[in-house]
Amino acid sequence: MKWTLPDRWAPEGRVLEWTCGCDGVFYELRQASGLQFIRRIRRDEHGVEVIEDSERWRAGVAAAQWNALLMGHLR
Repeated sequence: MKWTLPDRWAPEGRVLEWTCGCDGVFYELRQASGLQFIRRIRRDEHGVEVIEDSERWRAGVAAAQWNALLMGHLR
């Protein structure tokens, strides 16, 4: 999966689902403007939080991507 910095003009959306941040990286499934995307939040080597977004998809595609991520098929 390709991760990019959030577009500052794109809506943040609302969080639908999320993973535990126990290992320093966690993910959120978000919805905004009728589309869904995955947000990855991690800390870099200096402890600074880095936020990256996937591309935006229709709900069915996003659900498949989210499930693949949870099953360990995507990073």
